[in-house]
Amino acid sequence: MKMQAQTLCNLDDLAKLLIVDKFIDNVRKINRELSSEFSLKLKSKNLENLYVKYIQTGHIEKTLSQLETIATELNDFYIWNIPYKFWLRNYFKLYLKFFHPESTVKLETCLRYSKENFKGVKVTAAKNIEANAVLKNVFGYYKRISIAKKKLLTAQKLDFSLLTNSRTNDENIFSGSIAFVNHDCHPNVEYITAEKHLVYLKSLTDIKEGEEILVYYGDNYFEENNKNCECVTYVLKNNETSNINLEVSNMERITNNCEIEIL
Repeated sequence: MKMQAQTLCNLDDLAKLLIVDKFIDNVRKINRELSSEFSLKLKSKNLENLYVKYIQTGHIEKTLSQLETIATELNDFYIWNIPYKFWLRNYFKLYLKFFHPESTVKLETCLRYSKENFKGVKVTAAKNIEANAVLKNVFGYYKRISIAKKKLLTAQKLDFSLLTNSRTNDENIFSGSIAFVNHDCHPNVEYITAEKHLVYLKSLTDIKEGEEILVYYGDNYFEENNKNCECVTYVLKNNETSNINLEVSNMERITNNCEIEIL
């Protein structure tokens, strides 16, 4: 059975709740409220200790097995309705690779963007990265979606992006850790499609440890000609530093073949 767009949204929701939120705050943007019963059940799982051991050992499969058991129980208990366990396992594995102790990247808080109320996140290099390297620790997953399903998911106020093929105008749900990568008018990475339904990043230049990973969202994401862009390159070029925190949102991204819009 093929994964549906609704399932992909729910997978990403659950992954952010069970994995990403344990490493950094202000990531999960789902408007769905958690019941007190569910919150207590989640707290009892002691995920913090699980990830402390993961960072110490780097054992993906062992961590994944424990996480899969927890996720399956919570999935059955709550309303995610993810029908196949291997989808949970494979998707969670991609997120665990992002936080692996040997990962080339790491997730940090970002206080730069006014549209995020100066409470966002950014991806930085955890080690030196050479030019033309494929960053497989950062992933994006896309799934074709109909206009009717798009309206339904939007009405449910789920946190997802839309990727539109500029040649066919087909729209796809777009999710994954790649959504944490911010924009800059002078990027150091680009999007590449390496496997079916998967998008990775490829470095355009050498990137030093500690530098932010930045991709180009497109010419008109921040209004016409990006006139409201808050990236470091644009701000410095236009000397607009008065009301902007120069530290370096997660919106529209454009590659050679795809336009991505975050709802």
